[in-house]
Amino acid sequence: MLSRFMSVLCVMALTIPIWGLTSDALALNITLRKASPNSVLCEVQGTGAGNITKDPLVFSCEVGPPQELSTITGLVVCGNPGKKLNAAPGIQLAELAGTFVEFDPVSPRNCDKNGKCVQSVLAEPTETQLTSLNAACPNPQWVAKDFVPCAATVTVQGIGLCSDRITEGVLAQASYSCVIPNCEAVLTYNPATQKLEGPDFTCTKLSEGPSSC
Repeated sequence: MLSRFMSVLCVMALTIPIWGLTSDALALNITLRKASPNSVLCEVQGTGAGNITKDPLVFSCEVGPPQELSTITGLVVCGNPGKKLNAAPGIQLAELAGTFVEFDPVSPRNCDKNGKCVQSVLAEPTETQLTSLNAACPNPQWVAKDFVPCAATVTVQGIGLCSDRITEGVLAQASYSCVIPNCEAVLTYNPATQKLEGPDFTCTKLSEGPSSC
């Protein structure tokens, strides 16, 4: 998947710093937001990115279970399928298995002459993962309308050419433990937007790196 992106070149806010391993390495920050239903929007800001036209760069955002767990705990709103927008009463606690990740090539038009780039990466669960959330609905005729992680591990990467200018690798990476404290009480459903809304995530850095270059 990464090779394909490189060849082609190719509401919850949280700022996460990701520093490169050396003074001239890529440095990243991300803002993690609740976007459209069942998705997480990582707005990645990179400095020291260099010439993106000459050296293509990919940003990734992966949302996974907290450490030592296999599922992501979150809240899901259930409702009628199809075009009916009626939500079910209440918000259900649910478990989403596995991780979900997205890779987006950085567009040169999103970078300035100093090598600062801003790129949005929208991470969404797979169709199979989303379908599995229907089991949390109290009525078998309802489907999951929106899902927000209450606790997750968020990993972001900057992927590009290594110093040999041939090998593709991870230039910068960091993982964070992110939670919404007391999420069952503080997240609310907005029927106008069909989304769960609430406060910011609180994150603690778990690890930095390693770089594969």
